[in-house]
Amino acid sequence: MISSAWHYSYSALFTGIANYLLLILVARKGLNRPLIQKFLLYCFAIAHWSFFVFICTIISDTKISYLFSNICHSIGVFIPILFFDLLSEFSMDKSRFSKFFKFFFYVLISFISLTIVIHPQLFITEVKPKLSFPNFPEPGYLFVVWTVIFFFIVVVALIRLFVMTRRSSGI
Repeated sequence: MISSAWHYSYSALFTGIANYLLLILVARKGLNRPLIQKFLLYCFAIAHWSFFVFICTIISDTKISYLFSNICHSIGVFIPILFFDLLSEFSMDKSRFSKFFKFFFYVLISFISLTIVIHPQLFITEVKPKLSFPNFPEPGYLFVVWTVIFFFIVVVALIRLFVMTRRSSGI
């Protein structure tokens, strides 16, 4: 079913396809380097999230859409910490702050992911027709908490990226 918001669903599909192709191309270069491994995990999380966003926004059956929405988010919640981890590996940052930050947020996000699997209504209360989609997720309390965590991790990662570029001496 094509709605007036079809571009959102199909951009998620194309994002997933592009990330899976990137996964294949990068994996062919070898899996033995930690930087490549972290990049592949990051790409996989984005690809997984994208495909399930596509599926959950085009399906008209509410129960199936709700299931796919939860599958989508169970892995997608890891995207910000995987981004931070990738930047840490890229910059060869082995500081205590970086190690603690990654450990703390991997544990916290693992807890959120497990909660999505066990008590999905805490993350997404329901899916219903909204914004021209046949079904669109309604956020629960945990979704709001995760959104704050998401932005915090991304802002910290971007600040660290800015600091790294200021300290670099070129290529």
